[in-house]
Amino acid sequence: MEHQEAVERGLAERYVLGDLSDPEREAFEEHFFDCPECAREVRLCAEVLANVRALVRERESGPRGWMVRVLHSPALARAAIAASVVLLALTFYLGRVRLPALERELAELRAPQPYAAYFVRPVVRGEEQRLTLPAGARFLGLAADLPPGAAYPAYRLDLRDDGGKTVASVLVPPPSEPAAPLHLLAPRSALRSGRYTLVLSAAGPGRAPIELARFQFMLEIKEESR
Repeated sequence: MEHQEAVERGLAERYVLGDLSDPEREAFEEHFFDCPECAREVRLCAEVLANVRALVRERESGPRGWMVRVLHSPALARAAIAASVVLLALTFYLGRVRLPALERELAELRAPQPYAAYFVRPVVRGEEQRLTLPAGARFLGLAADLPPGAAYPAYRLDLRDDGGKTVASVLVPPPSEPAAPLHLLAPRSALRSGRYTLVLSAAGPGRAPIELARFQFMLEIKEESR
């Protein structure tokens, strides 16, 4: 018997539950005696089943005893084992793989980041602003001035690509000083070289956005040399 066959057929769980025919049981026993992974799986399933049955015995008495006795069903016991194995595998994955990766990503984000910052100009016929995101810069910083006389409780900046898809968006309060610009920081991973439009809108609770200005530019992203 091949190990992959034992895994795909769930033979470790079925073996512990006594759900194998005599030929299947004999074939699987010959296999797992020489397979550390299947032997470990059998021990794990046996421990889980023993714990489930011990819990059932403790709770058989009482007003809900009829409900707990249902857990003696082989189908439910098999489901409990499968769920426990999945939970252990997920715990291992999160603890050994995903969480360390997230911690590294968080540490990188907390470190000082190089980025390119530009003031963008309102759309003017026949004139196109060209911006460059240098190699190594992880963010593109954009600053836009409010139109004269604008006074709203909040503003929204939406960065859209040439197809109209919003690749970055931020809701910002009014600037602390009348002449101060609004800022948006877009991650490099969300950007591609091409034409973009920064849309400035007035926003507020219970208020539909009111477009105030558009800023269009061409972006060239420099790739790192290898």
